[in-house]
Amino acid sequence: MTINKIIKDKAKCMLVIPEWKSAPYWPLLYKDGGFRDFIKEVIYLPRDNIIVKGTGLKLRQNVENVVESSGVGENNVLRSLAGKMALYIVDSKSENTSKKYFAGFNRWKLFINEHGFSDLPAEPVHVALYLTFLIDKHSSPSVLQSAIYSIKWAHELNGYIDPTSNSFIKFLLESCKRRNGKPVVKKRPS
Repeated sequence: MTINKIIKDKAKCMLVIPEWKSAPYWPLLYKDGGFRDFIKEVIYLPRDNIIVKGTGLKLRQNVENVVESSGVGENNVLRSLAGKMALYIVDSKSENTSKKYFAGFNRWKLFINEHGFSDLPAEPVHVALYLTFLIDKHSSPSVLQSAIYSIKWAHELNGYIDPTSNSFIKFLLESCKRRNGKPVVKKRPS
């Protein structure tokens, strides 16, 4: 059925066929262009670490760069620990917290890359402009806090200076609480 869909759409794509029987579907990784009606090559991925946590943050690459710049050569045994180090750094937070922060960071990344600026490392003024954008969209203070924590998390994971420790960020969060926060309704004493 999947292959028929590829042929029908005349799609150029990569068909990923999981080896486990319970896989509900075969993912397709599409690319622009025509369809080739034969399989050019087959690649078997290693069973462990097929999906590497933190890859969207360039964490592994940044850790390897820092290790290399510290003088650890390519053939040194310590060099092989860099990948595990990146994995352990990501594991410093619970999986759900990491997922939430990663999703928040991706929203920031999409916004700032659309405007032609760097997401990692970020300039504090760019983060402040992003928060201003969120306030204009009537986002709640909790949405702003989530965005701030996500950006802070990604920067700290990679060893960058936290761009959210700027006074603009603090004042924008306070402004959002006043503008978009719900008023506190105190209970009457009984």
